[in-house]
Amino acid sequence: MRSAARVAALVAAATACLVTLSVAPASADTPDPVPQAPDGLAPMCAVHRSITAPRPDDAERAQALLSGRVMVSSYPAQDLPEDIDWSKPALSTDNYEVWFQSLVWTDPLRREWLRTGDTRYRDRWVEILRDFVEDNADRSQPLTMWSWYDHPMGQRATVLACATSELGLQPWLVDGLEEHIEANSDPASYIGIGNHALMQNAGLLAAGTALGDDEAVDLALDRTRRLLTIAVSPDGVSLEGSISYHGYNDAWWSEMLRAIEAAGQELPAGSERVALMDRFGADMTLPDGTVVNIGDGFPTDRSDYDWRDARAFAVYSPGYLVSRTSGAPGRTVLATRYGQPMKAMIHGHRDAGSLELWAFGTRMITDSGSYAYNGGFWRSWVRSPGAHSGVSANGADYLSDAQGRLVRAVRRNGYLTATFELPVLGGVTWYRTIKQSLDYGWVVVDDQLRAPASTSWVQRWQVPDDVDYQVLPARIDQTSGPGAKVSILAVGGAPKISVRSGVGGSRLYSTAGWRSYRYEEIEPAPTVELRAYGSSWHAVTLIVPRAYGETAKTVQATDVRVTPAGAALTVRTARGSARTSITRLG
Repeated sequence: MRSAARVAALVAAATACLVTLSVAPASADTPDPVPQAPDGLAPMCAVHRSITAPRPDDAERAQALLSGRVMVSSYPAQDLPEDIDWSKPALSTDNYEVWFQSLVWTDPLRREWLRTGDTRYRDRWVEILRDFVEDNADRSQPLTMWSWYDHPMGQRATVLACATSELGLQPWLVDGLEEHIEANSDPASYIGIGNHALMQNAGLLAAGTALGDDEAVDLALDRTRRLLTIAVSPDGVSLEGSISYHGYNDAWWSEMLRAIEAAGQELPAGSERVALMDRFGADMTLPDGTVVNIGDGFPTDRSDYDWRDARAFAVYSPGYLVSRTSGAPGRTVLATRYGQPMKAMIHGHRDAGSLELWAFGTRMITDSGSYAYNGGFWRSWVRSPGAHSGVSANGADYLSDAQGRLVRAVRRNGYLTATFELPVLGGVTWYRTIKQSLDYGWVVVDDQLRAPASTSWVQRWQVPDDVDYQVLPARIDQTSGPGAKVSILAVGGAPKISVRSGVGGSRLYSTAGWRSYRYEEIEPAPTVELRAYGSSWHAVTLIVPRAYGETAKTVQATDVRVTPAGAALTVRTARGSARTSITRLG
């Protein structure tokens, strides 16, 4: 490393502004003064609000660290010895270890020191940072597999760089920053995609700025320019395949652009993409303040956006469509994902064509959550077609490089009609057409499928849990639970219909009826399955949200006529009836 030479140069150059950690009068025991960090670093650190911004529980978290406890991210407090063994985090789960190694959890000590003036917080903060730097000085010998993993070492570089704003360029901090510059600059360590790469670039920019390393700064900027084109679409959508992660990436990218400006650097081409991310976030926010649960995330994830800013109808280039009922925007929300290939989405699922339906304050059709990022079988299952509201065929693998497309969408005369071509099941031709009543909120789904040989088809709907269902030969009705309820009617295709919950757990295709509401937790939850057998299947399904007090018997599908092109039917609900037809658009 170049730290000794760099420290000598910095000390020689710093003749005007010096800081020390001691407030005592100068004496023979007073530490040698250290040079201050560059003036532009503090504004850069201030915009990294995900790391440095005060939190309501700062005092609690900082006091816990003084008392031998640590609160990492949203995990409960764990014991933390005074002399930390960095090879043995309190919890062995992957997510915990990643956040533990990032050192972001130390910043409440800094914030409480600055707020209160209590130097106990400062001393423990310095002690922890220095202990990590000295115990992890050689990245070729990592103490754990996560010590120098892309995500934590990127964030940790920002933490250490911003520490120099308060502590100055002390030799041990410069040593640590030199090591982090080398690590994040190393092509073998740079992941190059997704938010982890963004964190590495942010850390490299901060560390380079702190040490006046123009080479590191230039590399961070160049990588960020290239990353932006593959991370955010021209119409402002995060390309990670997750609505929850769209919100995270919006915040992280906004911080990065402000950090670049704070460093006095030119913004990368395409920065206007980040300015558009708010629009997609609002469009994918439900009226209860949660997000549409597509891709990694949980059905209870809160949104940072205001649903009142959402538009009645929107289509986005990566392959998202969202539609809200007319007359009372937000009363019913229908959303689907159909476009990007699975392999291009680091937080995406095998869910092309899957629907999400929210109505009258309730998720009528939802998703199964994300479980855990290194969660073995359950991680594989929650990303599989069986965990979503689409179609699968026995023996037809989901093609990770296949891309669906919107054939056509028309929203007029009280209806939204959209047809999607979904070539994601190996050897299977699949067209899904949806028709949403903008007056009544119900949805007709027309699935037209064809395979090279006879196979078992399954159409699935992830429905509300902790309630009861009545199963009849051609319909399922929710019969209990507070608030609104759902009815699902098989009006074409003659499927066998059932509700499955908590089934299997060892093989992907036979497992059904599970949901993950929290990280590393999964529980039984109902899945409606419509099954048929043959070389082709034309399934026509009616999904009817029922407002509070509306009984199942008020929902009827009559005068049904199914043709090769689509179907015609009369839909009767407590709020009125309508004759409608659904035809695959070309």
